[in-house]
Amino acid sequence: MLIFVFALPLLAFNARCDDHGLLSALFESRPDIETWSAGFTQTRRFKVLNDPLVSTGRVWFAAPDKFRWELGSPPQTIVIKQAGELLILYPALKRLERYPLSVEKNKPWRKALVLFEAGFPSDETGLTNNFRLLSAKSASNEIHLELEPRDTAAREFINRIYVAFQTNTMSLTSTAVEFADESSLSNEFFEPVINGTLEEGLFEPPEDSGYTIVEPPTNR
Repeated sequence: MLIFVFALPLLAFNARCDDHGLLSALFESRPDIETWSAGFTQTRRFKVLNDPLVSTGRVWFAAPDKFRWELGSPPQTIVIKQAGELLILYPALKRLERYPLSVEKNKPWRKALVLFEAGFPSDETGLTNNFRLLSAKSASNEIHLELEPRDTAAREFINRIYVAFQTNTMSLTSTAVEFADESSLSNEFFEPVINGTLEEGLFEPPEDSGYTIVEPPTNR
């Protein structure tokens, strides 16, 4: 399963008193982020490999809930979340997978989508319904969060999620996931741009008619 993990720049729940006070103060004064983009270095580690797999890419976000991830240069995989659906594109294979977001939440791609959307939640309640805050620490002008999925099925393949973001801008600096099979995935973000102008059509599927469109069955 392909999983990219967004950071979680909005959480103040179920923490110790000092954690809660720290986060609450930050979020009361946080800047409005309408758009956000950055480059990232992604590192994937497996027990069976001595050396990690390292790739680079870019990510874009537009309020309230659109995003686009590109992994590789040129992109090997593109993930787009737009109104009503999640798109996963494999440009080299000319393959486009469409996952409807109207289906019930227990579908496998809906569980993965929780991780995508967690980076820029529309409200605090929606986020805290999906994740449990285990710790929040401040260090070197950053806030570091350790989280656990609330969903039992999600915890079958994800143990922990770690997130760091800048305290003054709320810009993401890093994310990491520990999987149940003892593998891990981390993203280090660089050159972030807050409220910049995004290219028109960035969150739309390609106009190239050569793509094979696959729509996974919704009855599983």
